[in-house]
Amino acid sequence: MISKFYETIKLLNFNFVTKCEFENPRMVKKKWNNRMEEDGSFLSEDRASVVEVDTVLLAIGSSPLQQQCLILLGLANAADAVEVLAIGYIITVFKDPTTGADIDSIPGWSSVMTSGVFIGMLFGGIFSGMYGDKWGRKPLLIASLGLNGVAGILSSATLLLPAHIQVPWLVLFRVIGGVGVGGSVPATFALTSELVSGDWRGFYINIVACFWSIGTLYTAIIAYMILHWTPQNWPLFALLVALPAVVSSILCILILEESPVFLWTNGRLVECAACLNRLNDSSNSISNYERQLIASKIETLAPPPMQPAPSTRMLVEGILAPDIRRRTLYVCLLFFFLSFAHYGISSWVSDIFKKLHFSNIYATSFFYALATVPGLLSALYWVDKVGRKHLVVWSMLGSFISAILFATFSSSSKLGTTVGAAMFNAFSACAWNGVDIFSAELFPSSLRGTALGWAGACGRLGSVLGTVFNSLQIAGGSESAVWTVLITAGVSMLLGAKCAHLLPETFIW
Repeated sequence: MISKFYETIKLLNFNFVTKCEFENPRMVKKKWNNRMEEDGSFLSEDRASVVEVDTVLLAIGSSPLQQQCLILLGLANAADAVEVLAIGYIITVFKDPTTGADIDSIPGWSSVMTSGVFIGMLFGGIFSGMYGDKWGRKPLLIASLGLNGVAGILSSATLLLPAHIQVPWLVLFRVIGGVGVGGSVPATFALTSELVSGDWRGFYINIVACFWSIGTLYTAIIAYMILHWTPQNWPLFALLVALPAVVSSILCILILEESPVFLWTNGRLVECAACLNRLNDSSNSISNYERQLIASKIETLAPPPMQPAPSTRMLVEGILAPDIRRRTLYVCLLFFFLSFAHYGISSWVSDIFKKLHFSNIYATSFFYALATVPGLLSALYWVDKVGRKHLVVWSMLGSFISAILFATFSSSSKLGTTVGAAMFNAFSACAWNGVDIFSAELFPSSLRGTALGWAGACGRLGSVLGTVFNSLQIAGGSESAVWTVLITAGVSMLLGAKCAHLLPETFIW
């Protein structure tokens, strides 16, 4: 029975998703067993994830095994952050092997280097998202992390090669590493959203997203320890920043669970039941009697309706279906504008501080990275209080204001510049946390990987354009070029906030 707490529930029948709007959305944070009844308008896929599997996950709560998976997924996200941000530090010390000129003063090569990882992420996100919906989240995540780690290790061998192929070699493996990052992002957040019940989903996704901050801090610390003192040892830096991806991929093979929602919806009922039983057996927050009741529920899980495995064409048509393509469009634009602004600045922040004549650009970059911590903690606190949509909108507006302050103080006050930069990164981190949860909940599990892959690809396109634009402005430019870069990033954040405002609040909140 539909809970009496809900005054109005409007079910809109979409081809691939069911949207539920509530007059009082704050009441939606009730338990699943008081939330909804199975309705004929739901797709069998939605009945699987909402009614069949999620009731079991809700009863289990948050078990130690789920928490271990959470940590692993967080490490995977941290490894992605390291790979994305590493090149921004490398270009500050890398010299053209044939001319000896600083690579960050050559617009062509600096653009290719900083955008290479995002070009790889564009293609990696598209294909891994779709194949994650076909083959599973876990194998795609492991393969992507492995590719990321191997590419990072091989890029550290650049200086061992002849001078004329060093730059192309480095660019090539930054692109390949980007393919791995692009592949792991949709798998990471799709798996996080499906390993726990709706009541825990926001918390878990927020924690996983917070590991991005750990990755940025790790990169900044290693850069300070190596590049600040011995810049010629940047291959050692490249090797050390590849380690998180290698370690994460190995641990995921050994410990990580596959999504029980994915297993159920793809007819792998035995594997789904085994996964749920492992989660149930590891739980220490329920009594033995409750554990036995949950085990009985798992044994009686109804098999999914027989339906053909989705083809790549069906998955693409799903996110472009008439009743869902509007949200697909706005989510893709949201990723584009947020990535253009955030990664465009983060990839060049060390050079921005260098252009503004900071005496220790690595120490300042560390404070810039440290600013993600209050941003992520704010997201963790506010996401369930104000909702996903409002968190994203207000965080991006905060980033817009911070970018204006960053630009205003860039020519007059180093303290003001540092504070403005830190505020920009803090609000951006908060926005990313909200977007990670918001976008995952806007799509059903059968399309989640595909949708997140395409949205991520649009984000990478924004990242490429942002880094190229900033390269053309900063490389060889004056201090005034920094002002142009920052104002452009602020406008991009403002446009992204508008896209988020046009999206519906997610059902789960």
